[in-house]
Amino acid sequence: MLTTKPYLRIRRPSPTTAEFIVSTRPPLTIPLRLLLLLAFLLRLALAAAALLLLHAKWLQSPYYSASAAAATSSSSPPPIIPPPPPTPEQDSSSPSYPSVFSDAFIWHVVARAHASQPGRALARAAAALPAP
Repeated sequence: MLTTKPYLRIRRPSPTTAEFIVSTRPPLTIPLRLLLLLAFLLRLALAAAALLLLHAKWLQSPYYSASAAAATSSSSPPPIIPPPPPTPEQDSSSPSYPSVFSDAFIWHVVARAHASQPGRALARAAAALPAP
């Protein structure tokens, strides 16, 4: 926790009123703002790694294979959707990606995250963890 000794700030919004504020928050300087931004980005990276690890463990569990078999037997699409085939208007050399505002894009990003080096390392770590 970033704190300093308590200080009093007096604010007078009008001639007849006064606001007294006691705070231990340090003034926001540029190094402090950079430190807070770094802490936020570190938290975000740890949360993404935890979610990726949980998803990798789910993909290796027997419950996933049962739910994937049930999903393919019903009319719903499979959990990881490949990108759609290119249309004739598109250049065949450029890759085709799903629309950013679709569910297919989310699964595309998840598949790319699992294919990355950190994703493969987390998948190996998930395989090494014992199942509950």
